[in-house]
Amino acid sequence: MAPVRRAPYKDFLQASLQRRFSSTTTILLAIAYIESVVFVICRSPSAIFSSWGSLFWLFFPIGPTGVRAFFIFLCGLSIIVLRIAQYHVGIRTANCGFQTFLRYVATSQVLEAVVSYTLSSLLFSQVYLWTSRSEDLNWVVIHSGDRARLNEKPIFYTVHCILFGLMQGVLHIYRDADRLLLRVVKLKDGHPAPRDDKASLQTRLRHQVPALAGAAMMQAAAGLVLSLFVYHVVTLPSFLSGMTVRSLAWRTALSLYRPFYNLPRTNMVPVTLASINGWMWLRCFFTGFMLMFMWLTGTKMFSLLLVRAPVKLGNPLTSESKDPNGSLLNGLKSKKLHIKAFAMWELALIAKDFEPRRVAIYKDIDRKDGPTWSQIYALCMDLVKEIEARIDSYGKHPEPPPKDIVRGVNGAQALGRHQSRVSNDPILISAPTRKNRLESLVERATAHSSGHQSRFSPIVKQGYSQTRGVFAEMTRQATSGEDLHSPIQTWTRRFLRSPLGRPFRQTYNQRLTVAVLGTPYAELSLYINAISAVTRLALHSLAEDSYGNVQRDVAPMIRRFTSLTVKLETFKAGFPSHWAELGAPQKCAVVDAVIETLKEALRQLLESFGPYARDIRLTFADMRQAKDAAGIAHKASGRASAEIEAIRPPEMRQVW
Repeated sequence: MAPVRRAPYKDFLQASLQRRFSSTTTILLAIAYIESVVFVICRSPSAIFSSWGSLFWLFFPIGPTGVRAFFIFLCGLSIIVLRIAQYHVGIRTANCGFQTFLRYVATSQVLEAVVSYTLSSLLFSQVYLWTSRSEDLNWVVIHSGDRARLNEKPIFYTVHCILFGLMQGVLHIYRDADRLLLRVVKLKDGHPAPRDDKASLQTRLRHQVPALAGAAMMQAAAGLVLSLFVYHVVTLPSFLSGMTVRSLAWRTALSLYRPFYNLPRTNMVPVTLASINGWMWLRCFFTGFMLMFMWLTGTKMFSLLLVRAPVKLGNPLTSESKDPNGSLLNGLKSKKLHIKAFAMWELALIAKDFEPRRVAIYKDIDRKDGPTWSQIYALCMDLVKEIEARIDSYGKHPEPPPKDIVRGVNGAQALGRHQSRVSNDPILISAPTRKNRLESLVERATAHSSGHQSRFSPIVKQGYSQTRGVFAEMTRQATSGEDLHSPIQTWTRRFLRSPLGRPFRQTYNQRLTVAVLGTPYAELSLYINAISAVTRLALHSLAEDSYGNVQRDVAPMIRRFTSLTVKLETFKAGFPSHWAELGAPQKCAVVDAVIETLKEALRQLLESFGPYARDIRLTFADMRQAKDAAGIAHKASGRASAEIEAIRPPEMRQVW
């Protein structure tokens, strides 16, 4: 018999995401059609409602309204395509916001976001100019005597839309709008998971329309203020012609329209300010509001649809596979974080709500790489071990590579030739573990310069030494929390408390999240769903595991959860503070959620498997440590005494 093909998990996930994308584009097309109609109504409402023929062509989709709706739809579709290209799971983790900025400022993601928003806004502005058909918005105005003059109003309007797109592109990256917030399957929740359908999601979106409209109005107003400031005040750098934005836009428009019109040869900007006009401001605000509302609604619906549970028609996604367990294992072993997170979410839902799939996992024992339960248990415990490894390695130097790998035939000779130079080179001397990055940078720079002091005169050497000492002392005072009343320390803290210093603050929450969940991304649902899934599978195995394979792993699971809980609480309690925290609260919701999940898992495991502690080889010490970690009070009750008596070996019962 031919082997059954195991379909990869990404095939089912991508098909589900494509269906959700089509639902998002349908809603986006409806918004574009409504805005196309609103454009015409705002242009001339009296002419539209004067006859039935005008009303018919206003709402008839095959005509000018449909063409406008298509181009408006493209403006929103470009942002949805951007979301598809850059979506990810997990929060961005870094010790401070400035580190995140340095990590992403030179990436293609920033360029793609800025270009997508700018082109979308530019296309939307030209659609509005084409729809308005107003003489004061024509690019070229013909005066008496066939004199053609360039009109500044459409220039300002176009520049405003470009700047508005640039602003939204930067905010898109700053807010991490591409993140998908996956849900967690909590152990405390005993009710079945809600089934998200399109009707309920559309209802939720309708309830959020007022909030989205308010946010669109606020950002449209902020964009208008920014455009007025940049257009009239900001001067470009010298390598970008060194003129104001208004002058550059005026000259660019002249160069584009001179080949087609007999425009004046002068490049002088008009003295009158066409943008200082209440009617023009209202138009810019209206356009910004309509465009921003479409962006916000499309991205909101996209986020709501893509984070739906991995369920199709009331069953897990992999239920349609010829080998459901194999496809699920393929997703759990994936190296891509979003595929692994969705697969772990599906496993947690299976462990909670789908009994046939749980039974299939227990009975699937003939796989090449081992029984399905054993593989799932190993994968979930690997995530737990990752957290333990990060805690154990925090603040330690990475281990050096083995000597037999570093040294070779030629490498040994090269090492011997340059051994004296390398050992004496201060650049290569490792810095202390806790040293601040700024201190290390300063020491490396000054140490590199010290190698060339022999070329200087004694006076220069003395001045260099004094300068280096003063600079080192200033750096120590600015980055040390010892002398809190020094002038440098006072000014440094005052700067960090200001809005400009916010990106440089290293809060307790950020640093602890990096230490426990890693970097550059940390997906909380992956760890919580893994703990929840393996715990629930163990609990249901008491009634559904006919082979009894799960019980062998219950005791190691309890010991592992106990060890991690104790380590996390100890690590959190002793986590060192940082001078740049500025008295921020010592709280970390992400780590607290992991600790609470571990404690709840221990409570439920001890409650269910406590009477069978002796059978699963769980000692009295293991039970006591697990109860202490879970926060279960020891009570001298009959039930507790019975549990203790069941754990003790037979030969010890009479002695005790």
